[in-house]
Amino acid sequence: MQTRTHDLLRTYVARHNHGVATGDFGPMLQLFAPTAEVHFADIPFGPFIGRDAIAEEYAVHPPIEELTLLDIQEYEGAVHASYGWRSAPQTVAGVIHARIADGRIVRWEIQFTVAAAP
Repeated sequence: MQTRTHDLLRTYVARHNHGVATGDFGPMLQLFAPTAEVHFADIPFGPFIGRDAIAEEYAVHPPIEELTLLDIQEYEGAVHASYGWRSAPQTVAGVIHARIADGRIVRWEIQFTVAAAP
């Protein structure tokens, strides 16, 4: 069953991919709460606290690879999804752990299973 949380995650990926293609991550950033946190679990990068800090990092270090969702599991107030890079969509590149509140992302944690995009 697809829920609002699933929809938010799919919207995030669509807006992320739009940002990679156009350089405009503004629509994606609006999905984050003003006090959201972004953490990278296995690389020395971040954390970024607050939507403004997240936006600054996307401006300085924009992603270069589009994402594709492979699997989504929803838990109370949270969603976990494996993802791949658009260039290798069947290969798991990592896992996203997100907490959602009031229709916004409040915590976004990324774990990579590979070090970088192809």
